[in-house]
Amino acid sequence: MDTRKRPVLSPELIDLIVDFVHDDRSILLNCSLVSGVLLLSSRFHLFERLHLRHLQWTHFFNLLESPLSTITHIRYMILDFEYNHADLHSIFIRLQGLGLHSILLARMQIENSINLDWDITGFTGLKSLTITRGYFPDPSYMFDIALKFKSVEHLRISHPNFNPALARTSAPDRHLPVTRNSTVPLWRILELHFWAPASAPETFIWLTMQPGLLALQNIAMTGLYSEDFVSAGKYLRYLGPQLNYLEMQLPPTPLEQDSDLSLNNSLQQIHIILPDFVGVMRRIDATSCQALSGYARILSQVISSSLYEVVLSEGPEMQSEVIDMALLPSVVSTLKRRQFSQLRGVVFPPLHWEPDTNAKEYLKTELREWDRRGVLIFEDIRGYFGKWVYGHEPLFT
Repeated sequence: MDTRKRPVLSPELIDLIVDFVHDDRSILLNCSLVSGVLLLSSRFHLFERLHLRHLQWTHFFNLLESPLSTITHIRYMILDFEYNHADLHSIFIRLQGLGLHSILLARMQIENSINLDWDITGFTGLKSLTITRGYFPDPSYMFDIALKFKSVEHLRISHPNFNPALARTSAPDRHLPVTRNSTVPLWRILELHFWAPASAPETFIWLTMQPGLLALQNIAMTGLYSEDFVSAGKYLRYLGPQLNYLEMQLPPTPLEQDSDLSLNNSLQQIHIILPDFVGVMRRIDATSCQALSGYARILSQVISSSLYEVVLSEGPEMQSEVIDMALLPSVVSTLKRRQFSQLRGVVFPPLHWEPDTNAKEYLKTELREWDRRGVLIFEDIRGYFGKWVYGHEPLFT
């Protein structure tokens, strides 16, 4: 065994070595594979996707601002604040020259006293922005930050948390401030993934107060409670005729009877995802869930004449749930009553029905006209959870 002590390279020397060979990325990659210590710096030169934790910021920014820096190829970045306070303006100014296509801002903690009266002019190529697991005084702070990035078309809000003092006040009695940013957003796709109580109504109230969300074409929502569908319905109606695609996951409890989800718009695709029941139940029946009844109820309120695709899919954790066959007729009756003239596809997932009935044959018999036209589609492969909600870009965990 070789007992000789290996030399320890200082971070400064590592940076110098990387700077010396950075012009040839193949040499830099080979050196980094041979000596793992070089990866501390070389990864910033080698990879297009970068997860930058708070403790690594100083090292990264020192390299980025070096006169010899060639860190220009990073396109996708996770900036993890780890609930530390930071000078947002300074950070974004330093990053705006990278040419990022997508950025994820994770675990931010924003105080009431923060100054957001500033602007940034870079990030012209940034099309996708995710804000996840942050703490904010109210939604206006969260969206103020999002609106700093003027070219973003796909905004993803995941697991927001707001000041508990605000959550104790009922939503109708409070007026959340309209954003201080006058930018009209270019959002075409908006994803909203909730988990904290009251976070969804807070967000919908703010969104409904904004006059400039005219470009939004696709919206996806998860983590809604039954009572959240009241504010969700108001927001969806507010969006009006420009909304083309709606994707939402049903709650594990029945929808409130006064939930008005009338979608008087040009909706072309609607994708409903059944709820997950991990650790709660393994059987979805009419008395304990009414998930399919909620699905039928939403469809019954869609009055768009341009609807051409209806998709029902399983939740990501639905691997062995059994669904009461008695719920299926409510879906069938709704589909038969709502004769969408432009419909080209009604998609059903490979679910487990009880009693053991051939649900596919039942649907083909009841909806024989659609079956004849090839409208009915049955997914034989599990795992199709949604276009945006559970799409190709994983959320920060």
